[in-house]
Amino acid sequence: MSTQKSNSIIKVSDGYICAGSSHNDTTGDYNGIVVKYDNSGNQQWFKSLSGNSSETFNSVISVTDGFICVGESSSSNLGFTYNDNEDAIVAKYNISGDQQWVKNFGGLYADEFNSIVSVDDGFICVGFSDSSNAGFTYRGNGDAIVVKYNTLGEKQWVKNDVESFNSIIKVTDGFICAGYTGSRNIGFTLKGQQDAIAIKYNNSGSIQWVKNFGGNYNANFNSIISINNGFIGVGSNNPYLIQLH
Repeated sequence: MSTQKSNSIIKVSDGYICAGSSHNDTTGDYNGIVVKYDNSGNQQWFKSLSGNSSETFNSVISVTDGFICVGESSSSNLGFTYNDNEDAIVAKYNISGDQQWVKNFGGLYADEFNSIVSVDDGFICVGFSDSSNAGFTYRGNGDAIVVKYNTLGEKQWVKNDVESFNSIIKVTDGFICAGYTGSRNIGFTLKGQQDAIAIKYNNSGSIQWVKNFGGNYNANFNSIISINNGFIGVGSNNPYLIQLH
């Protein structure tokens, strides 16, 4: 028996693509899954990323020649050099759902990608890293990560900031990442024990501005969308409307 869960959905011309996980109720392991439905909700195909441990897909985007999913894996037999514990993963599929490649990112401890956005020359993944040997200067206590790839899945650069990023959107002159932080030494005053945070980057990954929101309780942005004069972030406290400058 298995229990399936969808974490992300996108609209395509002839239906929908869902990404998530399938839980094996016997072994306790998870498989990353990608499922195609037509416009009437009829399943067209079902694909699974399955290794010797667990995989989960957290987000999916459409690209010119298929789809790209991001998430995490604790398997050591998926065709890449497993770093240990849990790696962030990026998996490319063609329009028929055939896997083209899988890439991993991370170090000795837990790493994960939570969201992905397409850009002109590739894509950008955001998430969380607790590894001190993943190719960036680790700040400690868990870092938010921003990783840029080209269209072939080759890593271009890595940026790290505070705690965790859960969502990313593309804007005209860069991109905005949203998540949470509990750090008190990053250039602004925390409003609570944990603040929701939004960080604007230019196309090269340099920070343009940082906004934090919160109060007496823990706050967190789980998702953001772009609107005409800013963006809206939603999370564990209240939705916020932030004007871009």
